Order: sequence, then C-alpha cells, then structure tokens
Amino acid sequence: MEYAQRIGARIARLRTEKHLTQGQLAQAAGVPRDALARWDFAGIDVQANLGALLLQPATWCVAVSWLAAAAVLSACRRRPSRILEVLGIVLAAAALVAGICAAAWLASGQHTWMPSAAAIASTAVAVAGLAIASYLEPPAPELWEEGEEAEPSEG
Repeated sequence: MEYAQRIGARIARLRTEKHLTQGQLAQAAGVPRDALARWDFAGIDVQANLGALLLQPATWCVAVSWLAAAAVLSACRRRPSRILEVLGIVLAAAALVAGICAAAWLASGQHTWMPSAAAIASTAVAVAGLAIASYLEPPAPELWEEGEEAEPSEG
C-alpha cells in the first residue's frame, strides 16, 4: 500500500472512531471538505469508479426498470380505483423484477437470469414500499370537497 493510501486509511479510521463526519473534521482542521474527502478516500478514484459503474449495462437495466415501474404505476393511478391501483403495483413489480433479471443476465455473461438474493430482497422491499405508499395515499382531491358524494366511475 502506498504512503498516501495508508495516511488516507488512517484518517478515515480515526474519523469514524471519533464519530465525526468529513465536514466536521474538515472544519476542525481548517481545510476544505473536498480536500479532506480526497485524503479520506485513501487515493481511491471515486469518479473513475462511478464512471465504470455507469458503463455497465446492468446498471442501466435497473435504472430503466425503475423508470418503467414509475411510469406504469403513475399511468394506472390516473383514475382513482383500487383495481387499477393494485394492477399498477403488480405491473410495477413486474417491471422491477424484469430489470433485476436482465441485469443478472448481463452481469453473468448471459448465462443465468437469476438475480442475487440481495437484489431480490431489495426489490421485495421496494414493492412493499409501493404497496404501502399506495395504500396510505390520501383520496383524490375531488373527493375532499365537503358535502359532495363521489360519483361512481364508468368503466
């Protein structure tokens, strides 16, 4: 390990032992936060790592699946109906599962569609969050007015 990495690792270790953020340590040391961040990362090129992550097709599969899930859910939620709400959650979940399966397929060199247990767990948590958020969402604004009954929807 080169000298700069050892110093950076030591700064990071001591900072976390003292329960300080990078901003707090930078202020106490009288140095800019970005300078401390460069030392604290122990010579790791964060921009290069982020760039490499963005070049991976699996990253884009997951990102596109989230956009598709959001679009499907919002399209199904345009009309206040529990059936469309449930359909939107199911279709959004399908989009997210398709995204992690496609990402696993690309990451494995097109050998398997099975995502990791962590990917499955995080997707399950996201779908549960969608369901809870949809359930807790207040009724449509047109139903808020006093004295008016909601008219049954056609369809």
